[in-house]
Amino acid sequence: MLNYDQTGEIWDPGETQTLQRLKLALHCRQKAFVAHPNVQQLLASIWYEGLPGWRRWNIFQQAFELIKIGLMFPFYCITYMIAPNSQRGIFLKNPFVKFVCHSASFLCFLAL
Repeated sequence: MLNYDQTGEIWDPGETQTLQRLKLALHCRQKAFVAHPNVQQLLASIWYEGLPGWRRWNIFQQAFELIKIGLMFPFYCITYMIAPNSQRGIFLKNPFVKFVCHSASFLCFLAL
């Protein structure tokens, strides 16, 4: 339902979700719709797509994974440039992993 677009093509499972209805709800300031638990669950599943079980991990496992991704970001980026459709390249396309890599890159920029 969130991917329905009146003017566009029909969304098929497996394709990138466009979330047109969610964008419309944000534009129209429909706070109750956006805050609904089912919508939030879908957004969280999209956000943590590359890390199954992330929300069930304890704080130490999450911190270890953040540090690991943050330190490995140069290798992930090089791998993505060489082979964007490889397993690591696809892993880097996930929103949360992309956010952590961009944050680590910015921190390196500030440190140097």
